[in-house]
Amino acid sequence: MDQPTQTTDLRGAIESAVATADAPAPTPAPAAPAPAPAPAPAAASTDSGRPRDALGRFVPMQKEPPQPPTPEIKTPPPPTADAAAAAKAKLDAEAEAANRAVMRAPASFSPKAREHWAALPAEVQAEIVKRERDIQRAMQETAGARQFSARMAQILEPHLPFIHQLANGDPFTYVNNILSASLALRTGTPQFKAEMVAEIVRQFGVDIQLLDTALANLPLPQNVPGQVPEQQIQAILQRELAPVKNLMASLEQQRQAAYQQAYEQEAAEIQEFAPQAEFFEDVREIMADLVEAAAKRGFDLDLRSAYDQACRIHPEVRSVLESRQRSQQTQGAAAAMNAAAQRAKAAASSVVGQPAVGTPASAPSGAAASLRASLEEAIARHSVGS
Repeated sequence: MDQPTQTTDLRGAIESAVATADAPAPTPAPAAPAPAPAPAPAAASTDSGRPRDALGRFVPMQKEPPQPPTPEIKTPPPPTADAAAAAKAKLDAEAEAANRAVMRAPASFSPKAREHWAALPAEVQAEIVKRERDIQRAMQETAGARQFSARMAQILEPHLPFIHQLANGDPFTYVNNILSASLALRTGTPQFKAEMVAEIVRQFGVDIQLLDTALANLPLPQNVPGQVPEQQIQAILQRELAPVKNLMASLEQQRQAAYQQAYEQEAAEIQEFAPQAEFFEDVREIMADLVEAAAKRGFDLDLRSAYDQACRIHPEVRSVLESRQRSQQTQGAAAAMNAAAQRAKAAASSVVGQPAVGTPASAPSGAAASLRASLEEAIARHSVGS
């Protein structure tokens, strides 16, 4: 029963397939537009490692820009220990020589102290020069404060008697009280100002009637009947003395101009002369006294003459110069004696004489024999002459 059923199904399937093949093909419907393809990756890697584009083609390789050649740095060989020590010693010696050449004895040293400057170690010289520079810098930095103090002392000096009475001799307290009162009168309340003015009126004995007249802007009584007004006298004196004052002012201007010209000329001469004079800073005040004394006597004294005289007057400078002179004289005398000895030696070696009668056969020969013969001959002549 199963075999006919399978044959019938197979036959139906074949007939259905033949009918389908003989039938006309249906007209296809218009296709919908295809969606835009998704952006492909820029490059698809392959197993070989070379990238491909969206179409599967190999992407051309980009050439890397050429790199500049790296310069070869040649490292010098490290110096040996001996070479490094020698270079350091040379630099230290040059630095020490430069310091000794630059560092000079401070001008504040006395002439005798400056004579020992070269013998001091370089470290001591450097420390002294540093201290001198620190002192000079401190003096320059405090110049303004010292000028202010001197100016304030000059202003307060005429008022010191009143300061001693009013502020127990303390000028700072006196100035502080004056400034405090001035500030209070400028910034205080009207009641406080009135109280201060009333205290001033009582303390200094101000006349109330005259104060009232002055506050009312009325003329104050100045003159006594029968007397010439003081202002009129002052006007007459000013008018009469005007020509004399003009003449005195002209003469004063001429004197100031001449003084300024002479001062500038002397300053230029001193600036040129000072570097040539070793002890100029030590004797400059003595030089000024000598020049001033000479001017009072009516004659001029040049800088060189004033410097020489001042060096002889200054005790320490004179001592140093005399010591140097004695040293030079000693060296000159030693040199002269050495030269005389050399001449005597040369003359003795050039004398040639005959041996004296009775000269023993064992007498020395050569230069010693000639010198002995010359001495004996000189003695013999002296004996005969006497």
